[in-house]
Amino acid sequence: MSDDESRPMTFLLTINDHSYAVEDPAVAALEARILEAVHLGGAFVDIETGGARERVLITSATTVRINRVPCAVAADDDADLLPDLSFLELDL
Repeated sequence: MSDDESRPMTFLLTINDHSYAVEDPAVAALEARILEAVHLGGAFVDIETGGARERVLITSATTVRINRVPCAVAADDDADLLPDLSFLELDL
């Protein structure tokens, strides 16, 4: 098995104009928290970014996209490949 095959699949989470890399195991739980925030009429969703917690307000007007990254990406990969990307570590 190659290094790429052993890494979890990475997804690009975009909330309005901010993008974050999220690994596959965390995507479903994060999506559920985002949907719950919308159903509540708006709520803050916690996102862990490199050890720091970001709180993002999610409402029905918030634009959220979750796209699969075509190749495995890790925080230690070449920074020139994804210059405006934040990497997440979510504690579920």
